[in-house]
Amino acid sequence: MKGFGKDWGVLAIGLFFAVMIILIAAFFLGQKASWIRKQGTQEARLAKSLENEKQKQDMRTPVRLALIADIHAGGSAKRLNQEGRMIQPNLALIKLDKVLKRIKQENFDGVIDLGDNITTREDKEYYKYLKEVFDQYDLNYIFVLGNHDRESVYGEYLWDEFYYARDIKDVRIIVLNTNNPNDYHGDLPKKQLEWLQEQLETDKQVVIAMHHPVKEKQDRGDFVDWFWDFKNIIGRRKNVKFVLSGHYHFSFEFEYEGVIYKTVGPLTLEDFEGFEEIDI
Repeated sequence: MKGFGKDWGVLAIGLFFAVMIILIAAFFLGQKASWIRKQGTQEARLAKSLENEKQKQDMRTPVRLALIADIHAGGSAKRLNQEGRMIQPNLALIKLDKVLKRIKQENFDGVIDLGDNITTREDKEYYKYLKEVFDQYDLNYIFVLGNHDRESVYGEYLWDEFYYARDIKDVRIIVLNTNNPNDYHGDLPKKQLEWLQEQLETDKQVVIAMHHPVKEKQDRGDFVDWFWDFKNIIGRRKNVKFVLSGHYHFSFEFEYEGVIYKTVGPLTLEDFEGFEEIDI
């Protein structure tokens, strides 16, 4: 009997540890099942979010924008650009009229003028002529200040804001003033960068328009000094589709971190229809 009691004691201890192992295993299996359920819920939420975003994209109304740059009205001398192609600013007003007439006929949603509207900053007379041409056509104009534009006269005849935002359907167009009289490649001061960050807080797709490109020479040149702060800000929201510019008197574009950087050639460049377009 003593041996039998001893055996029962050993058996009881064995059963105790077996139950404990089962309970511990059940606990960890329950934890794992809970984690799997949470993961599944999170993945389902992410999938739903992506589906909703896709539906938003599908429901967006396409926006078609015409782009013109470097009109340089008032210039008389023909000259070659960096590519060896002729620019004829003496034909600026005539060609502008033809271009705007075509844009009107093709029903664009907006026209972005990327700056340098006149050749000589003090030439108030040609701002008046430009305004007369622009006013002939009832178009949705977005004007950008160029380094050849004089702020006071530009503000009087074309647009009285130098950086601002405009919404067209599901697209936000943000205009920046990159002018710096001491730097050919322009600049973006801290105040504008902070304002830009605020304007990017939108569900709309974004187009940024400014006069100066972000590269020093075409798509193969180095980035300008102010690009990096600019890039970091637009990279936070991931809603910028295009960054547009003029200034260099020839066309080029490249893509960087999902954003298309597009520089538009001058209005009167030979063998050029005078404008480009983008669809968003």
